[in-house]
Amino acid sequence: MRTISLSIQGIFYIGAGINHFWHAPFYIAIMPTYLPAPAFLVWLSGLCEIAGGVGLLSPSLRRIAAYGLAAMLVVYFSVHIHMIAHHAELFPHYPLWLLYARLLFQPVLIAWAASALPSGADAARTATAHPQ
Repeated sequence: MRTISLSIQGIFYIGAGINHFWHAPFYIAIMPTYLPAPAFLVWLSGLCEIAGGVGLLSPSLRRIAAYGLAAMLVVYFSVHIHMIAHHAELFPHYPLWLLYARLLFQPVLIAWAASALPSGADAARTATAHPQ
């Protein structure tokens, strides 16, 4: 089951990252105005999502990928809060409930990324298989 979850999650982030390039104008438009270089940040976040997705599929990169994705998702809170705070003037074409749902879904995605971290048993097995 864990392998299936990791595979789905890896593919999900690779696809989401590619989407940042295919639909860059959408992502640029939702960037908080106080952040500099929105086009660069959209490009960077897309690249990070792709790298994180690939990393989840590689046992040797999985730990750093899980931490990186979780950190990235925490940063994304600012985008979701910005969209809610400026709903009336900047994002009236999105239902407000949808913006709140996206915000509330972030902890679920963070937990899913954290589930890719090795459990205590996995860490012990790795330590005995690869002593320092």
